Amino acid sequence: MQSSAGYSVAGDREYKPRSTATLVELDKRTLAVKRKLSVADHIGCDAVTGDSLIAGNWGSRQLYVLAMDGRQLRVIDVASNNQYQDIKFVDGKLVGGGNLTKTTGAVDWYAWPSMQLLRSVATGTTDRGRPYSGEGMALKGKDLYLVPEDGPSRIFHFLLGTASN
Repeated sequence: MQSSAGYSVAGDREYKPRSTATLVELDKRTLAVKRKLSVADHIGCDAVTGDSLIAGNWGSRQLYVLAMDGRQLRVIDVASNNQYQDIKFVDGKLVGGGNLTKTTGAVDWYAWPSMQLLRSVATGTTDRGRPYSGEGMALKGKDLYLVPEDGPSRIFHFLLGTASN
């Protein structure tokens, strides 16, 4: 998984909750490893705020806020039942897309750093029975792009109203 700032999650020893992960920063041009940060939990999603990293654990029950040198600055217990598969830091807000159940999902917008929920949008289900927000997500202006499945998938484009800005 790679965030827009070049961080990716790699090196999980085990694909299960409460395992470990290494966040890897790659040079965008050469893909050379610039930095590695170890995290003592399974990390499934990450976002860059500009001066820190936000990393969500298995099921996104907790978000770790890390300094760029890897020091843990804060742990946030997530109140939502949404199991974020992808998170982004966009226009000063934390945005997470994920699964509420196997067949329902949502994209949530949070004020940062208070984590006050600002907006939640149900994403619906694809013709394959997967929530649109089941895996990857990208936002640009009012354009929301969602990738619902592991493996072979498709990209879906949605136009957002002005409430998310």
